[in-house]
Amino acid sequence: MSVAFSHNSKLLASASDDRTVKVWNTATGSLQQTLKGHSLGVRSVAFSHDWKLLASALGDRTIKVWNTATGSLQQTLEGHNDGARSVAFSHDPKLLASVSYDRAIKVWNTATGSCRQTINTDANIKMLVAWAACVRCRIQIRHLLW
Repeated sequence: MSVAFSHNSKLLASASDDRTVKVWNTATGSLQQTLKGHSLGVRSVAFSHDWKLLASALGDRTIKVWNTATGSLQQTLEGHNDGARSVAFSHDPKLLASVSYDRAIKVWNTATGSCRQTINTDANIKMLVAWAACVRCRIQIRHLLW
């Protein structure tokens, strides 16, 4: 499904159809955590820039945000009308973008769980590649169109 390195390259997260996210230590190859609580297979994972948070996108229309130190679930983000496909953090760990089969990109506040913005597109977006919050709350999103 999906894998992602933490920005310091010490951790690797893997998404799986078995409804789990596994976090691995890249130096030793050992399993650090298995994050459970998903109702369907996990499509995408992404670490925050400070690697304190890990987001996972699910086919059940939700995004989950995890604390990487404890493995505890911080937020379940709901609002897509179809399964979530991909997630990407801003440099600011409080901002997370997600894209869904509903062709909407949502920008979330990970601290509050609220959706800050919805960008509807006609494009069939499979994966968010990168994005950044800009001055005066303008949001630029670069994405891969498939």
